[in-house]
Amino acid sequence: MNIKYARKVSVTKRTAFVDGATRSGKGLTCRFLSYLSGGEHWQYRPALEHICYMHQVGAINIDVAAPFFQFMAEESILNRMFGRDLNMRLSDESSIFKSPEPGEFIRRSVTERHPEILADFNARNRLPIFDLHSCLPSAKLIFQGMPWAKIIHVNRHPIDLTYKWISRGWGHRETSDPLSFITLIEHPEGAVPWFASDWADRYNTLSPAERALEGVLCLEKRDEQGLVEITPEQRKQVLQIPFEKLVTESHEIMHQFTDFFNAEIADGFEIMLLEERCPRIIDPDERLKWLNEIADNVSADALDRLRIAGNIYDKKWLT
Repeated sequence: MNIKYARKVSVTKRTAFVDGATRSGKGLTCRFLSYLSGGEHWQYRPALEHICYMHQVGAINIDVAAPFFQFMAEESILNRMFGRDLNMRLSDESSIFKSPEPGEFIRRSVTERHPEILADFNARNRLPIFDLHSCLPSAKLIFQGMPWAKIIHVNRHPIDLTYKWISRGWGHRETSDPLSFITLIEHPEGAVPWFASDWADRYNTLSPAERALEGVLCLEKRDEQGLVEITPEQRKQVLQIPFEKLVTESHEIMHQFTDFFNAEIADGFEIMLLEERCPRIIDPDERLKWLNEIADNVSADALDRLRIAGNIYDKKWLT
């Protein structure tokens, strides 16, 4: 029997997804967006990512995945609307106390449910915000499930990303650390992260540092393919930014966000910038230092490809 899932009636027509590789600066970007007028404080819901990853490796087709993605996202939006699932851990980036209006969420948690909550939420033009890891390759899925969605994709220099991945232990933690929740694919030589499913044989022969480097370059290519697969109109619903300009040209990037979401900047934005040390100066010598450290742990061929990717990134985003 060929059964197709259907999309549900939407709870809102405004939803923002902030996407990028791990360590790309998505958490900071999410915080910027929460300082747009109507911006909700951002949520992280791993199930949304796993739907995208399962589709990427061919485990579920898009007609099943897209409505399921919408259902999961909108259930989270509704729960936040009702004051549920609030992160009150002060040190977490996603803590409601890092929102410009924590009192709004606490008020919801003690207020009786009433039929007007949804209408009031939409009348105030609230903007739900979700943090995603490497889901731009599934942009077609996201737009099929939520055609009104907008995606902010955060790019970061591949040398910096590779260094950060290695420093955080990516390349071996995926399969050995109980605190890692990345989707894994079985393989006779050992499980591999979802993005390495089609080069698993090679992945399992690499050192941890080389796995991190190849993972960064692989995800860059998958991001590019994800953009190719969507329509020109959907492409207008994706805004790409470089992390480097987010932290060095913070006001200019924020104005890109206000234009993209047709919003104003909320009170408290300047204080938030001070807390996040933005705008800041990036040490021009730091990247060379990081590259030299990477060079000690990867092959000459891998290092050359990383340098080439870095040069392409420089020309595209930093000149």
